[in-house]
Amino acid sequence: MTIKDGKNLYAKVVWTTSDVQDLFDVNEEQAAEFLNNNERNIQDRMVELGWSVIEDLGHFEGLKRKEI
Repeated sequence: MTIKDGKNLYAKVVWTTSDVQDLFDVNEEQAAEFLNNNERNIQDRMVELGWSVIEDLGHFEGLKRKEI
């Protein structure tokens, strides 16, 4: 994977203040503060869940799991 030039990156995800406002009764400033305060937690959790999804989908497609 090449992160430096942005090539070979897949399944990029971003969150907006509107996403937060769809779930919570907050204004745009509060939503931005929420995202700013929780950005690292959101990233960490998304990575955890992403590995689980990749593993499940690889299994469904019959990919051979590496021995770790």
